[in-house]
Amino acid sequence: MRVRIEIVIPVWRHGREAVPTVRSLLESAEAASAVAQTSLVLAVAQSCADGLPAVVRSHARVVLIGDSDAAVLAGRGLSQSTADVVGVVEAGDLVGVDWLSAAARVARGEVIRPEFIVTFGQRTGIGRQPTSHGIDQVSRLLAHVDVWASIFAARADTVRQAVAAGDLRGGSLALAAAFAEEGIAVRTPIGSVGFIRRWGSEHPFWRAGPVLERVPLLTDKRLATDPPPLPVRALRPARILRVAGRLVKPWRDALSSFMRRSRPRPVPTSVLAEWATLNSIEPLLPYPRKDTGAWIERWGPPTPQIVRESSAYLRIIDALPSSIDYLYFAPWLRTGGGDSVLIEYLSSVKRQDPQASVVLLTTEPVISTRLDQVPAGVSTVELAPLLARGVPRDAFVEWIVPQLIAQYQPHTVHAFNSTVGFDVIERHGPRLSQHSNLFLTSFAIDRSEDGEALSVMFLRTPGFLDPVSKVLVDSQSYATRLVHEHGYAPEKFLVQRSVVSSARRSASAPRDEAADVLRVFWAGRFDLPKRLDIYAALAARAAERNMPIEFHFYGQEVMGSSGLSESLAVLDAAGAVRHPPYASFAELPLEVFGAYVLTSEWEGIPLTVLEAMCEGIPVVGPLVGGVGEVLSDLTGYPIGRFDDIEAYLDALLAIRNNPRDARGRAEFAKARVSEEFSVGAFDARLTTLVGYFRAVQGSEADASAASSLS
Repeated sequence: MRVRIEIVIPVWRHGREAVPTVRSLLESAEAASAVAQTSLVLAVAQSCADGLPAVVRSHARVVLIGDSDAAVLAGRGLSQSTADVVGVVEAGDLVGVDWLSAAARVARGEVIRPEFIVTFGQRTGIGRQPTSHGIDQVSRLLAHVDVWASIFAARADTVRQAVAAGDLRGGSLALAAAFAEEGIAVRTPIGSVGFIRRWGSEHPFWRAGPVLERVPLLTDKRLATDPPPLPVRALRPARILRVAGRLVKPWRDALSSFMRRSRPRPVPTSVLAEWATLNSIEPLLPYPRKDTGAWIERWGPPTPQIVRESSAYLRIIDALPSSIDYLYFAPWLRTGGGDSVLIEYLSSVKRQDPQASVVLLTTEPVISTRLDQVPAGVSTVELAPLLARGVPRDAFVEWIVPQLIAQYQPHTVHAFNSTVGFDVIERHGPRLSQHSNLFLTSFAIDRSEDGEALSVMFLRTPGFLDPVSKVLVDSQSYATRLVHEHGYAPEKFLVQRSVVSSARRSASAPRDEAADVLRVFWAGRFDLPKRLDIYAALAARAAERNMPIEFHFYGQEVMGSSGLSESLAVLDAAGAVRHPPYASFAELPLEVFGAYVLTSEWEGIPLTVLEAMCEGIPVVGPLVGGVGEVLSDLTGYPIGRFDDIEAYLDALLAIRNNPRDARGRAEFAKARVSEEFSVGAFDARLTTLVGYFRAVQGSEADASAASSLS
């Protein structure tokens, strides 16, 4: 009794490409007619219906489908089949004459694929396809490699086992992944060959970009079991290797071509015979001549770098929970005020959606120092160890991170000053926003040592913010500057005030009597915008005049500054006291200080200013960035220019000599900050933000804030 075989041919490009495919299958069906009865099904995207030639309609049953994904087309055709054996050959591809004879002998619980694959069209080459046994070292490469071409055949009940969950999306990868997920083995009959038309110039098996369609295998932790090793490459920075690789690529390609021609590897005789026959069906397939082995490309196993990147992806999914509701990106989690704001967002989500799966992913080659302060129940993954082992940053931007977002489809994706996160949203935001609500946060504009303004919001494409729900900032002035100076739409910005709470409610209100010595402190990163050099100049000028002011400072170098050593030397000479960085304001001996000094040339609303105000400590600072939104003559001692040394000293003397006035200003500031920057106020504002929380259904509450930016 003959086996009933039905081959599904997905058609989604234009229609005419199905002609050589049908012809090759008809010849294979004729050769297998003694053992198999073959029928063909054209699963045609609705957009290709008019372009489907009549000649193929006469040899196949046509099913029109309102989709253009190859996996959907194939899946619909397979699900309707009543044959014993089913298979897929995409329109444009060809099969050898013995393929259907091999398909008639396929066993239950296995999928067969051609042993050899010859590509033609944009790139002509040959490769041997691997066998596999479910999820193993071969199928793990599916994270970044199309391990197998799309041609396959299997028993109908085997296919139904893999596609029973419903429509698959993601082209031939989706079907290959479904088979691997079900533990279905892949066998390659000896000598079998398939011919795959290449429609683009990219490598036929190594994917350049992310998989943005949901493929369940790509988040399956079984895939991450025993990933390939990641050797240390400390002496060969990835960026240098990438640049060098681009420079030598033309020479490497020329050498490869020369080696192929000088030492050609023979193409198997059986493949050449099939090849010659199919040239009469598809002229685009070049006729195989004696020198074929000298000029065709060879599709071998993935390069070590491809394996390295795939391993990085697998290690990340192994560290992630099985599902993600809220995904946050940050450069790192260290001592900065922005890092503390991020912790408040994480805390707010856990307070208001306690059952949610929350993940923080840090993206820069810097190890975080405050992960112990992440709220309980938040998973953290750092890319720094992977970057240190030779996985290039470009790989995270180009495919690893967008693929993670697309596969997990979190409800909310929120990038905090992360260049990787911002770059991913810039490149892939329109697709990612189909399943996730995208949010950004940026706080300020920095500058380089030679004066260049720097921000993650600069140099973005015109439609950068189109898929973004909101850019959450901590100051109105920063949003206004981005709107007026860079042309961003004002309605994209929302001011979300930070959270500040008192470390010690009884601490350090200024005395009513003048103190013999006023102790003041400065706290921040030792980088350019914070202007430690201005604080050093204050200390030096006060020392010259024997002023009764004692200077203290806290912090550490983060971004670096060529003048840092000079500033530290000036501070030391002036008798200023240096303290190590602190993790939280509560660690400071607040009761000994009579004033906090800010010297930054640009800020959003500095968390240290808010914390000092919340503690009842008088604040002296310049009206830069968003500082003026909280600092005024009522709440402290504003300075007109950040580099006005005399104005700082006058303010400090005013605090020492008139403590009653300083106390009044500090108490007014404390009351205002305690009300506007409380946990309750933060949660309430975030709750009104449409789309941020899984259960939020409401209307925009920030129309007035947006209109004020116009």
